[in-house]
Amino acid sequence: MLREIKPSRILTVCVVLSGAAALGCADGDPTGGNGPPGGAEPIDAELVSDFNQPGQAMVLPLGSPLRNGTWYAFDYGQLAVPVRCTQTPLPGGAYAPDSPPATSPGSGGLALHAAWDACEAFAVGIGADFNVPLTGAPAASDTKVPYDVSAFSGITFLALALPNAGPLTDTQLRVALPLRATTPIPDGGLCAEPIEGRSLCGDHWRAQFVFQPDGSWHRVTVRFSDAVFKQDGWGVAVPWNPADVTGVQIQPLDSGELYDFWIDDVALIR
Repeated sequence: MLREIKPSRILTVCVVLSGAAALGCADGDPTGGNGPPGGAEPIDAELVSDFNQPGQAMVLPLGSPLRNGTWYAFDYGQLAVPVRCTQTPLPGGAYAPDSPPATSPGSGGLALHAAWDACEAFAVGIGADFNVPLTGAPAASDTKVPYDVSAFSGITFLALALPNAGPLTDTQLRVALPLRATTPIPDGGLCAEPIEGRSLCGDHWRAQFVFQPDGSWHRVTVRFSDAVFKQDGWGVAVPWNPADVTGVQIQPLDSGELYDFWIDDVALIR
């Protein structure tokens, strides 16, 4: 059943993925820390994806205007580590939810799995667009359509990392809110690339988060007002514009590392 998350469903916690002991914090250190799978203070949130539709990970038709889209994996081309890079799932085709190894405390029995091994950090990732034109819409299929998130203060989701993925599993990822202004024109955005002979598009507004690969579900919450939510600074400088957001993406922080994780119940928070 499609629904909005009620205020009691989403809880205020640290920016980082949290551990077992309750901290009761609303703002946190993005580079580490332990806290509860939930939190102490309820906040208002609107569900984006619960991954309970077998065969394709969907952006649920909720919100005003209604959101629409599907989750995807991408590979923009390997630069530093082109030989060994492996992805799960591979780009292209349907991105199907699956049964996670540990039951999610979220809205159902399915979740979304992703893994990277020895990949270029800025080249691979997973994501979803919030405002994909419906069949027959006048907008071109290869053009990103923005979805105004001005009514929201951040994004939250549940995440699980596996302890048996290996002792060298990296625990640092990025969650990004791409803008048309930072997305290259060939990818449907407005950023002209190359600029002055250099590739400066793709420096999205994002925040890094850290988790422990302990086999338990924890919550990630990133607010757009967090000091750690920013551009990295290597690309075209673009002001944060919530009216220009095209969707959400998750990418590795470090190149050449092993990542293996699940996500569930992605939501926008007010």
